[in-house]
Amino acid sequence: MSAGFEQLSRTLGRRSFLKAAIAGVALVIVRPFRARAANCPAGFTPCGERCCNKGVACLDPTTSTCGCQPGFSKCGDACCPAGYACHSPQFDCCCAPGTTPCGSTCCKSGVVCNNPITGECGCPSGTISGRETNGTLTCCPITRTPGGQQWRTGCPPASGNNAGCSCRRYADPCDNDGQCCSKRCNDLKSDACGCVTDGDCPSTTPYCISQIGICDSSPPSPS
Repeated sequence: MSAGFEQLSRTLGRRSFLKAAIAGVALVIVRPFRARAANCPAGFTPCGERCCNKGVACLDPTTSTCGCQPGFSKCGDACCPAGYACHSPQFDCCCAPGTTPCGSTCCKSGVVCNNPITGECGCPSGTISGRETNGTLTCCPITRTPGGQQWRTGCPPASGNNAGCSCRRYADPCDNDGQCCSKRCNDLKSDACGCVTDGDCPSTTPYCISQIGICDSSPPSPS
């Protein structure tokens, strides 16, 4: 075999390798979830770029959307516990029983929603509302005075009547720790609420492996 032919073969071989490498990179970029799916812990369900918790179905692998734990209902990206109302799927907002839905949030029991567009809660009964010069809504206790019931400056802001949406439970998608009941976001399932204690885990997987934020059906092995 001539030196020229050997050189040509090596050149073609390198080109074929480069083409294969480029094709492989393109495959990973276009369909990354197939590569990630193989890395799910045992018992978890591959779902696009995420892994759904044990016993939770994958609703849509193209958007990496997992379902909810048994007894919970889907509300946008959140999962509402039994008895909670899915007030606003757009804002992933579940309102606790007795609270008042109000746009992107929930008002405390007995408090009306003053403005659903801005999520502003009103004032409770027994108070009179008014606005400070900066626009803040405040609630003054009703008092009997010679001048009648009058609002005055310096009263508590109505924002204190905002109960907020229910926190997100284990395996719910999250963007930050504050959204999770456990105050732990981004465990091994990728951008989902993890666990810190057993109390954060559902009944189907009641034991928390706190080192990695995963709930499991078996208690962690003694270290």
